[in-house]
Amino acid sequence: MKKTITTLEIVSLCLKLDLTAKNIYDRLHSTCENLDIKNFWWKTKLAEEKHIEFWEAIIKLSSRNGLPEIFDSPDSVLEDLESVLNKTLELLKKTENSNSIHEAFLIAYRLEFYMMNPAFVLLFHILGRNAEGLNPETEYLTHVKSFDEILKKHDLITPELELIGETLVHTWKESKRLAHHTIIDELTSAYNRRGFMMVAEQLAELSRRNQYGIGIILID
Repeated sequence: MKKTITTLEIVSLCLKLDLTAKNIYDRLHSTCENLDIKNFWWKTKLAEEKHIEFWEAIIKLSSRNGLPEIFDSPDSVLEDLESVLNKTLELLKKTENSNSIHEAFLIAYRLEFYMMNPAFVLLFHILGRNAEGLNPETEYLTHVKSFDEILKKHDLITPELELIGETLVHTWKESKRLAHHTIIDELTSAYNRRGFMMVAEQLAELSRRNQYGIGIILID
């Protein structure tokens, strides 16, 4: 009998991915000689640490009440994320031979592209309410745009890097649109039944944890 993949297993894999990303930015920071860009890699590493806090908070909460089953095909999501993890581990190896700022940013851009899996966006949106103040979704676009900004500041932007940066912004917006499309009704912009059940479950847990009252209004 085939084992059913749970949301918790997917979240745990997301945690491994962000831990690897943190290690990549830590290594880019330690090998960079330009002080301003070195500081940029440090701040980027701190951003990854916030993502790690988010996943750890979700895993901690799941031990009490479990997590909703979010994905229609969780096995394919897990397989896709495992492939992403293998690619990020290869990038970590490449940082050992990164000899220029240009190479470092190519590694970083490729990493960010790998991390823009629609599964991340959906998990941020659905589970973010349970990790108060830690939801990466609210800051991710600013995070992506910061790469282009630091390159332009130091006059290091090339047509290649500029195109990659623009593609990343587009990819993030498209991933967000696709993820939201699975839980939001296109005509009304309200949650569909699937989205409502997921969000309602998370809000109910939030109200229990904080001892808030909760009410539901049904309109036909």
